[in-house]
Amino acid sequence: MRKNGKTDKMGKSLLFIDFDGVICDSVNECFVSSWLAYFGHGDREPASISLSDYRLFRKYRPLIRRGGDYVLLQRCIDMGIKLANQADFDIQAAIVGDAGMDAYHQQFYAVRKRLLDGDKAYWLRLNRIYAHVFEPLRQASGWAWILTTKEVSFVSEILASGGLPWDDRRIICSGKDRKIDVIEGHIGNYETAVFVDDQIDHFSGHVDPRITCYLAAWGYVQPAWLRAGIKVLMEEDFAGLVEGLR
Repeated sequence: MRKNGKTDKMGKSLLFIDFDGVICDSVNECFVSSWLAYFGHGDREPASISLSDYRLFRKYRPLIRRGGDYVLLQRCIDMGIKLANQADFDIQAAIVGDAGMDAYHQQFYAVRKRLLDGDKAYWLRLNRIYAHVFEPLRQASGWAWILTTKEVSFVSEILASGGLPWDDRRIICSGKDRKIDVIEGHIGNYETAVFVDDQIDHFSGHVDPRITCYLAAWGYVQPAWLRAGIKVLMEEDFAGLVEGLR
């Protein structure tokens, strides 16, 4: 909130929370939407979904940064491309190119919208709010921010259906912008900000001493990230972190 062009403080520090992997377990929805986006634009749609492919998708999920990446991941699995780390995934993204990745992103969101319009109840069931974040977020809904690469309308639908309505004005879709840059642009009169995410690349290049970053251990993380020198937030510590910022 702003008064006379200045941020109206409602807590001790600004709190920015990622959505997918921190607030919501959306891996099933992302698998379904990306599978339909990838195979729906070709002539090789399988008659069924392989359980091994689904398991690979879950294994590689930590490599994802934004929507189009899910479709690229389906491509890698379909072509039998092994991904040992983020660099391997980024090589595949470079091969597809910026235009191709943008097309993947558009296809992915087109499928999401089609599913939401055609069978909202089914689409929403594919998204699960983590139990341990529900009550802390309910109490912080008036002052905390959700910072995500997901479009605002999708986040809002999921939260409302899960009994956690959230003001759209406190949901920020970062798009292609660095999340750290978005946070820096919102600090305003606050002296500090806290950022919780489960994709370590969103902390890359972080130098602003006003921002404290936490890696959500319950999210889609690779084991090595937990030993990378980033502050790690465990499930049992989330409520205390939120309460301490009020």
